[in-house]
Amino acid sequence: MDLNDGSQLYRPLNPPGRSGPDPESPRPAVPDQPGPGGGDERSGSDGPAWARSQAGGWSGDRYGGGSGDGGGHDPYTGDVAARHRPEERHGWWSRLVTALVGGLLGGGLVLYAVTAGPLAAAPGRAPEAGSGGTGTGTGVQTPVTEPAPSGGPRAPVVDFSQVYAQVAPSVVRVVRTARGVSPWLGIVQEESSGSGVVIDDQGHVVTNYHVVENASRLWIVLDDGTQVEARLVAQDPSHDLALLQADLPAGQVRPARLGDSDALAVGEPVMAVGYPFGLPKTATTGVISGLHRNNLQAPNGRIIREVIQTDAPINPGNSGGALVNARGEVVGINTAILSNVESRPGSIGIGFAVPINILKRELDLFLAGGTVQHPWLGIGGVAVDPASYRERGLAVDHGIQVAEVVPGGPADRAGLRAAEPRRLGGTVIPYGGDVILAVDGQAVRDVPDLVAYLDRKRVGDRVTLRINRDGQELQVLVVLGAFPDELGSD
Repeated sequence: MDLNDGSQLYRPLNPPGRSGPDPESPRPAVPDQPGPGGGDERSGSDGPAWARSQAGGWSGDRYGGGSGDGGGHDPYTGDVAARHRPEERHGWWSRLVTALVGGLLGGGLVLYAVTAGPLAAAPGRAPEAGSGGTGTGTGVQTPVTEPAPSGGPRAPVVDFSQVYAQVAPSVVRVVRTARGVSPWLGIVQEESSGSGVVIDDQGHVVTNYHVVENASRLWIVLDDGTQVEARLVAQDPSHDLALLQADLPAGQVRPARLGDSDALAVGEPVMAVGYPFGLPKTATTGVISGLHRNNLQAPNGRIIREVIQTDAPINPGNSGGALVNARGEVVGINTAILSNVESRPGSIGIGFAVPINILKRELDLFLAGGTVQHPWLGIGGVAVDPASYRERGLAVDHGIQVAEVVPGGPADRAGLRAAEPRRLGGTVIPYGGDVILAVDGQAVRDVPDLVAYLDRKRVGDRVTLRINRDGQELQVLVVLGAFPDELGSD
């Protein structure tokens, strides 16, 4: 790898070769213009650790060593490979770290589509401003149709130029400056940037949390070079979202129209708009490739639920930018990509966006300021496997086996009992413990079911769990706590 090519730091989504219980929330550019500090060369820092125990308190190998026990979703096996966080820091020592980490992790990593630096083109080759096809037509409200080659039904074609015209005034560049530490130079000033979406006339801009994380100053940069200092209003590490506010010049930006991400369909055309690799505002197009993805890790280790997958090319610098439907409505905030660390990091056609309905649902919490809190039971769980439930010492063949209970957490205070580790055929499995069958009367089959329900609650709410304990059904009342900022790995 060329150590001077502006590559990003990589952090794994799941440590390789690790297996374990599925926690309640399984853990688990630079602008083209000089930055506000007067230069576009950024210093590097390694940033926060990203691969941490999620439900808290279990040893990494407590239930590790194999996945042949038939137990439900395993967030630690690395079957989604890992995730890149393209937060590009421009010190050469960062690139050295990048090369070393890249060599250790190998290919197929998910890259946080965070920040971009100088145009990161391969030697002797200029970067391309965008990719993806565009249609022709008269507008997005009434798509133009073209006859199918077979003479069959006329297929709609989206005029993406009209989509771009609607959303472009709502997408801005977000520049972050922060203090970093170089092992040779000591404390240095680093600069990175991503994208953001203006959501109202009060100058509120939504972006990714990882774009603004640990910032000392934040700036909104408009396409004409105007730079406006912004303040961080609220942050939501659990969904990788943040809300900024700035005194944006009247007439130069326009609030985006927010769509309904719950109404998306696989195959639906979409456009991604942002600032990849430090290029000016760029549009790429594709389709919705998948919905309800539950394997993207947030900065605090929590899994972001119901993530949107798209093949619209997303690259470093696109983080915080808009994923837009054919009506010009923002349906997601572009967040991460699957990429290959052994080659130049960039889009391979698998990108992820946080659904916009998460922001809409919690907008009151964002506008209230501070850190948005999310409810938490404080357990690690494994979906019960009908083929092996008796070997696990369970009396029921469905539900969520409580593999861990975080000491002092809500479930612990409510008296839930965790499984104990036992070795079976060379594999350590959770044995016994409570099995959660339903919450507030709603049946749950696995951890995503449980968290999807809890995400509609607030910290301090009470929920009733129906559990099976040693063959007897019980009702347990739990007062939901707040998901911690960080979870230890004791």
